[in-house]
Amino acid sequence: MEKPGLPPLDVTEFNSSLAWSAGNIVSTTGDMIRFVDALAGGRLLPPGQHRQMWTTVCTEGGHWVPHARYGLGLFEFDKQATGGRTLCGVGGSLWGTWFLAVGTPDGGHTIAVHTNTEGKSWDLTFKLIDAEFGTSIAAA
Repeated sequence: MEKPGLPPLDVTEFNSSLAWSAGNIVSTTGDMIRFVDALAGGRLLPPGQHRQMWTTVCTEGGHWVPHARYGLGLFEFDKQATGGRTLCGVGGSLWGTWFLAVGTPDGGHTIAVHTNTEGKSWDLTFKLIDAEFGTSIAAA
């Protein structure tokens, strides 16, 4: 684990595209919120592609996000875990960074978290989502 007080690490030359489809994108949390809102709200892709992207499959059994279904690059929490509310998002982790954005399907309400550490557990994530949206994923 890194020690506090170390100088910032310039990652602008770091090629994250070697990690599957990361695409070597460097962005801000605000940009990611706008992206997820447009993606979830159907304003980013043509209707047919939007439907394909949001056609999800179950991820239970230890595959990636617990209590969620996975589509083409995004996930949707099971309504049973959210008290009937639909919440969807994107996320990822790679060497010293972790990002997650979760919001409503209309793109009207989104929370984003970006840390300078890799995600080790879903516990804190679920507590943040529960606090923001009034769900009970952490207890599911």
